[in-house]
Amino acid sequence: QPVDKGRCRVGNEKTRSFASAIRGRDPALRHALDVAERAAASHLSVLILGETGTGKELVARAIHDASPRAANPFIPVNCGAIPRELVESELFGHERGAFTGADAARPGVFAEADGGTLFLDELGELPLAQQPQLLRVLETGSLRRVGGRGELPVDVRIVAATHRKTDLGGSESPIRLDLYHRLAIIVVDLPPLRERKSDIPELVHAFLSELEPTHGPRRVSAEAMEALLAYSWPGNVRELRYAVQRALVLCDDELTPEALLPSASPSRGGTAMGRPRDPGAGAPQSEPSHDELGLRAAMSDAYARFGSVRSAARALDMPKSTFADRARRFGIARRGSPPQPIEHPTSG
Repeated sequence: QPVDKGRCRVGNEKTRSFASAIRGRDPALRHALDVAERAAASHLSVLILGETGTGKELVARAIHDASPRAANPFIPVNCGAIPRELVESELFGHERGAFTGADAARPGVFAEADGGTLFLDELGELPLAQQPQLLRVLETGSLRRVGGRGELPVDVRIVAATHRKTDLGGSESPIRLDLYHRLAIIVVDLPPLRERKSDIPELVHAFLSELEPTHGPRRVSAEAMEALLAYSWPGNVRELRYAVQRALVLCDDELTPEALLPSASPSRGGTAMGRPRDPGAGAPQSEPSHDELGLRAAMSDAYARFGSVRSAARALDMPKSTFADRARRFGIARRGSPPQPIEHPTSG
């Protein structure tokens, strides 16, 4: 049973919060969410790493909802969307008359989040010139509004996020070293969708269930699911959701590959829906595409995890015969041999 500890939500509510934050059973994802869940109970700063569309804000909200600050505000701020000349005012507030156009005092997002959580999304886009001021507020627990004279105390828990992983904490980092160490006390690293493709069927069916009240019940053809597994998903889970929403509008009962991934359809040229070419077609075989490697990796992961063609095919929502044919072609499953994991494709 849940235990009431003031404003801290624990027990079943906490578990449900993280279980629904990001769907999937991929081990790297579950590890990241376990780190986030453990971090939620503390007041320490958290830095979430992940590409666009991996669900960084969803995890930040889950951390807040499972924390002792859950009853207080959760304020998200996209650092990359703040005009450079307004960064101080947006973060710390300003007094009336502090600058041209400041017709009234403004509290700033730190004051709005007082007692709660401030989510600084795309922290790497914050100008380096303003980062020392942010660090000072975090270290002292007080701020000075633009045009103000006195210090104002604030009690804010920071959860930050960035898609910029290159050289973080190094000399070329988009985040100052001192600020990085202050915020990266706990790091949550979310894997991209191309590295957890065996989660795609679960995600698709979850989106269909969520959208069923609006669009009615739908199903996904085996060919469409195969295309989804083969695609590289540069926009990650967000792109997958948009693909499902688009297909719900364009299709009647069954979602098709062309509706889900129009840019990969045969009419645009190239291999239809990123499917592997038929080795018996007679044409010389080129190197496998990134999408072919993506399908191969997803199938290999499922086969290594579940240990049989039948179970792996079921996990990927793929007909057993289709899985077996592809597995033989890719050299994943051989009679009498144990599952053989293969190397994942890289994004480059």
